[in-house]
Amino acid sequence: MTVTSEPWTGTVAGHPALFVARTRRPCLTKPYPPPLLLWSAIGTKAVVTLFVAFGFGLATPMSWPVIGFVWAYCIAWICIEDWAKLRVYSRLELAVKRHRKFLEQVKKPLHQ
Repeated sequence: MTVTSEPWTGTVAGHPALFVARTRRPCLTKPYPPPLLLWSAIGTKAVVTLFVAFGFGLATPMSWPVIGFVWAYCIAWICIEDWAKLRVYSRLELAVKRHRKFLEQVKKPLHQ
């Protein structure tokens, strides 16, 4: 009995989500991820990609174009996640002009 290898997309997209979420800055800037985290992510991605490509009698193999599409899809979503994270953090920043103006208004007494 063989199983399909569709759940591997979670493995491809899982570690990069850690890279996106670990800092408030863009994911590809300093501080870079620790080497152990980086190499464990690269290693698992390589092993899983080979597993879904060849199946090894345990899963139905996928074609390289499909694997490439899944990789491209996951990389695109990593960029979208990082962009969204940066937008959310910029909206939450209380030091910008519109937030300072609002906070000044809130601090004013209701009755004088």
